[in-house]
Amino acid sequence: MKIWYLKFILDKFERFDLLNLDNFELKDGEILLLFSDKFDNYSYDDLSLSDKIKLRNSPNLAQNSKFKISRSLKIYFKKNYKNIKNIPLYTSLSHSDNCAILAISTARVGVDLELIKDRNFSAHIDFCFSKEQRLRVANSKNQLIEFYKIWTLKEARVKLLNLGFYALDMASDESLGAFVEIVKCSDKSFIYSVAIF
Repeated sequence: MKIWYLKFILDKFERFDLLNLDNFELKDGEILLLFSDKFDNYSYDDLSLSDKIKLRNSPNLAQNSKFKISRSLKIYFKKNYKNIKNIPLYTSLSHSDNCAILAISTARVGVDLELIKDRNFSAHIDFCFSKEQRLRVANSKNQLIEFYKIWTLKEARVKLLNLGFYALDMASDESLGAFVEIVKCSDKSFIYSVAIF
């Protein structure tokens, strides 16, 4: 598992790695991120009530590695983060391939994770990219990465605003509270984006 947090410094987010959650306390505007491809913390008994209901309604999730990895992150956080000041926390979860990322903040937050792979993304661009976003992809030295930057930020914003997939064309990728990064997991490259109010 990889653990890091983002802190807004001089008009942009800076990333700080953590070994564990010992003595770590989220401050206003910070975002804690947990990223993994393993479900070693997964246990049915430790699931939240809403996740147990999901399992009851969809028993096949018990064998789904994406579900188990993402819930393993939630369980790890619940067991290891000491919310001393009892501050309300917001979470957002995303998974792609066999990796998952959990974002936690004192403010509303949205996160999206995508496996970087060659694909024909023209249908996505036609569906929900603005003229300016289309030009950014077309003029980029690495069109695939530029596409994923815009796409993941759009999805993170949709999650942040609690909208549905239908709103992707309305979701801007420009935000003061946004961060995009490429990370490695199981010898594959992923891109994640975080959006926050």
